[in-house]
Amino acid sequence: MLPSELTRLDVMVQHCYRVYMAEILIDLGGTNTKLGWISKDENFINDKTLIKTEAKLGPKKWVESVYQYTKRIEDSISHIWVASPGPIDLQRGVLIDTPNLQEFNGFELKEALEKRFGAEVKFENDANCAALAEYYYGKYKGTSYLVALTLGTGLGSGVINDGRLIVGSRGQAVEFGHTVVNPTMAQEFFFDGSLEKYIGSGSVGDIENLFNSPSDRATSWTKAVAIAVYNVVMIFNPSVVVLAGGAAAAWSKISKQIQRELKNSLPRLFHEGLIVDATDLDEWSGLYGALGLRKQCH
Repeated sequence: MLPSELTRLDVMVQHCYRVYMAEILIDLGGTNTKLGWISKDENFINDKTLIKTEAKLGPKKWVESVYQYTKRIEDSISHIWVASPGPIDLQRGVLIDTPNLQEFNGFELKEALEKRFGAEVKFENDANCAALAEYYYGKYKGTSYLVALTLGTGLGSGVINDGRLIVGSRGQAVEFGHTVVNPTMAQEFFFDGSLEKYIGSGSVGDIENLFNSPSDRATSWTKAVAIAVYNVVMIFNPSVVVLAGGAAAAWSKISKQIQRELKNSLPRLFHEGLIVDATDLDEWSGLYGALGLRKQCH
């Protein structure tokens, strides 16, 4: 066989191989869903797209909207990787009491996607995906001991320990926002005394508005964030803690106080070499988290 013929044959084989190699990345949110796709042999996310989740129309309509997006992809689809709000039964891909996606709760989302696409589907909590995004693609990528804290309506958390995501026996580990920091408030319902109650925007409102003018409320909120960081450092002893969401947006206003509080409070062996910083990932970080999930599973 001539070299030129071999080259043509190689190209044909590669093309046939690629036919089955597209993988879909999904960042499912209460308002918007972000989509992208990759080929088996690359990390570049193609065709990043935002669509409306339209949760009120139900999960079946959402599955169909995702399917319509994939029609532009010439390759067949082998896998779908989903970063999803929690709580979620990861094995079945079923959302459970998820506040911003009430219409999706109890629906067999994993099964519906598998049937529609004929592809293998894997879900992960979006806060865990945030940690995976930081580990594989953030400014501190490759840090083997890393914690990601995401502040939005609540407080999400994900932990990388020795290069692996901590997931627990049923995939529900490290719900740090639900840990109790005020036992007095937790007399009847433990969550009332939880960390999330003190620093989630569901309790304090728009985080950025806290800093429009100096106030005791802003100082107290920042101290609560510092306590959250202190607690995860004492429990997991990470090299890096990355803040995302509202805390990242306000980082320039809160970083000095947080660093001061940690320096004054952490034991020396925990504080030496510790990096606490805001994420540098953009609005597509959820897709990179889904891509990080793929890496963890390979």
